[in-house]
Amino acid sequence: QELEEAIALDPEYSGLYSLLAMTHLLDLYFQSSESPLTSLAQASKNIEKVLSIEAEDYVGHLALSQLYWARREPDKAIATLERAIAINPNGADAYAGLGHSFTLTGKPEEGIKLIEKAMRLNPHYPWFYLYFLGIAQYCIKQFEEAAISQERALRLSPNTSTWWLAAAYAQLGRDEEAADVLAKYIKQRGWHLPSVEATFRYWPFKNQSDLDRFAEGLVKAGMNWPDNPAYRRKYSEAIAKAERAIALNPNDAKALRMMAESLIFAGRSNEALDFINKAISLEPDYSWYLYTLGLAQFCLEQYEDASITLEKFSNEHKTHTPGWLLAATYGHLGNQKTAEKILAE
Repeated sequence: QELEEAIALDPEYSGLYSLLAMTHLLDLYFQSSESPLTSLAQASKNIEKVLSIEAEDYVGHLALSQLYWARREPDKAIATLERAIAINPNGADAYAGLGHSFTLTGKPEEGIKLIEKAMRLNPHYPWFYLYFLGIAQYCIKQFEEAAISQERALRLSPNTSTWWLAAAYAQLGRDEEAADVLAKYIKQRGWHLPSVEATFRYWPFKNQSDLDRFAEGLVKAGMNWPDNPAYRRKYSEAIAKAERAIALNPNDAKALRMMAESLIFAGRSNEALDFINKAISLEPDYSWYLYTLGLAQFCLEQYEDASITLEKFSNEHKTHTPGWLLAATYGHLGNQKTAEKILAE
């Protein structure tokens, strides 16, 4: 609100739009936004505005790089951060962001060097420099160093995610500490114990091995593996597992659903429809099949059908809601108000 009031007083000052964009992006990153769709749209709008006023705005480029990561466009994010460094060679945040980007794209050693340079440029660095450093150290199996970095980040910012700390403790054989920090964080967020599926959804690592190592630590700390290997991006393994089960029993509805899910994640949603529709015909009262059908329809851009299917799932399965997927469906249908309402709920 204060930034918006300042903009009203000086609508041509680019720095205000940069800070406002960063605020919206941080709301997304920390999952504190009441409306992620609105936050993303507002961030994009303000970044466009700042760069129209001042094409070489340093903070504007930092915000733009985060927007590219939110859209899963790593090459553009890296190029934008490199441009930010060219604009401001002493910009520590740009080095930290570039280091983290290198970690995510499979170059953690280079990432560590850049994050350490950021720390030299800004000796009073914020918590996320340590958080990024700990992730890079974990990726090269420096678990002791990773744990220390994450502990220091947590002291600076007590609300920081402890997933990486828990994974590092677990890899070091400190099982009780791993379970404790994981349980406290989950309780703090009001969650049920998630499976490591969330890891593979949220973290955009280029290298499967980095994700697998992270998931391995989380499982040791107490999380569960999902039943379907497709949730771990093991698509060929998932399809082969489903094929074996279907060969043993062609009317195994659960195996048919696994096949459908695996095909969807492998980008073969059109093939998935026959499998999930057969599963529904075999067990029409099992509502989770509707979710898988709705997902396939969404991926095929059959948004009207997806909205009907997902609404039916929501009505039949009161304890779970397809919130994100249903909101995205209504967003594609141009029904912004309904999408916003679903996300708010």
